[in-house]
Amino acid sequence: MRFEFINSNKIWLLIPLVLFLGCQQVEDELPKHWRELENLTVYTPDDNPTLDIQFSRATSFGLSDEVLIGRIGGLAVADDGRIFIGDAAEFVVHVYSPDGSYVTSIGREGRGPGEFISPPNPVSVKSNRLYIHDVMQFRVSVYSTDTFELLRTIDLNVKNQEDIEELEGFYVKSIYFINDTKFLAAFGIQNPIPVKSSSELEERQITKYYLTDDEGRILPDKIFELCGIGITLTATVNGEFRALALPLAGHPMNLITFSRDVKQIYHSPSSQEFLIKVYEPGGRYVRAFYYPVKKRPFSRKDALRLIKAKVSTYQNLLGREVDEQVIDYWTSVVQNAPGSDFPVTWPILKSMRTLVENQLWVSTFTENLEEDQYWILDESGKLLARFLWPRDKLIALVKNGYLYTQETDTETGLPYITKYRIEMKELEM
Repeated sequence: MRFEFINSNKIWLLIPLVLFLGCQQVEDELPKHWRELENLTVYTPDDNPTLDIQFSRATSFGLSDEVLIGRIGGLAVADDGRIFIGDAAEFVVHVYSPDGSYVTSIGREGRGPGEFISPPNPVSVKSNRLYIHDVMQFRVSVYSTDTFELLRTIDLNVKNQEDIEELEGFYVKSIYFINDTKFLAAFGIQNPIPVKSSSELEERQITKYYLTDDEGRILPDKIFELCGIGITLTATVNGEFRALALPLAGHPMNLITFSRDVKQIYHSPSSQEFLIKVYEPGGRYVRAFYYPVKKRPFSRKDALRLIKAKVSTYQNLLGREVDEQVIDYWTSVVQNAPGSDFPVTWPILKSMRTLVENQLWVSTFTENLEEDQYWILDESGKLLARFLWPRDKLIALVKNGYLYTQETDTETGLPYITKYRIEMKELEM
């Protein structure tokens, strides 16, 4: 069941692009100010899924002694099922056949054509071309998926950044592939020196999204801007200012993702609520949908529990132990941060991605810190399926009816990729 709220006031044609995260007392019912949103659809919490979803393991990549992956830096899958895994330790991209057998490697460490000085990130496979992002060299290497030869290099050293005043001091920190000639670039502030105050930290938490072409030119219209990516705990310990952000571990934050063609932007202003707004490129608000999910109280003790979960997540991703000094630093911030800095309740939303065309995959926190609940929604926000998934099997990609996860070998500590077959069927209502 759903309810739609249509505000009769004049529709905003252009909302402010800068979206600040606001910490607010959350009620179980829809807050009054959100009832005033245009084109708001409210779904009831007892809505039943329309699809049953099951997963069965198909194969794994990187478990054989033939090639061991040091650290996974990215993942892409071709339409024919071949998989491309960026090895952040060896600075190469490994190629596997759909059945898990090893094919070859692409690239190597270096500054020459098709070489990498930062962990290579395979961002997309389109039209028999593999696009690999090297963030440190500000470029994308394009390889043939037929011959594995380097076809061209796309220079991301933007040519006209000086013409855009608001990008002064920013750099391209990540890219989203759209097509052969267009990318969505996320610009972040360079942080060469440590922050010394909470206000300075907040000023640096900003990301601006622009379209760029394959010749490194920024297209003039800004797509979106996001400020305040999450609550950051701060404390002074032994006279030293310390800060700790737990963006995926229990603190209110902004979440943002894009449809594959970047024609729709999905944004949640706070992970404390299951409220998702939809915008057009340029920032025009279109609609929103909301699920009134029950919340649980949050305390400093819960934050310490999350430190342990954060350590476990890092160890799974990096394949090595987290330095004790780092753990002590994180713990000291949680122990000494003012109580007013902590959220009142546990967050609802953990992540949000468009893993499948016309589907939004949203993960939510559960009482069990070892698993998350995933909600698969259609474009309108209607619930299609819901399932629990273990956190130590990080969902990386969904394509061609398969789900790909990043996992860690318990004996060697090395990462690998597992492919699961997705089976969906209509539920009898």
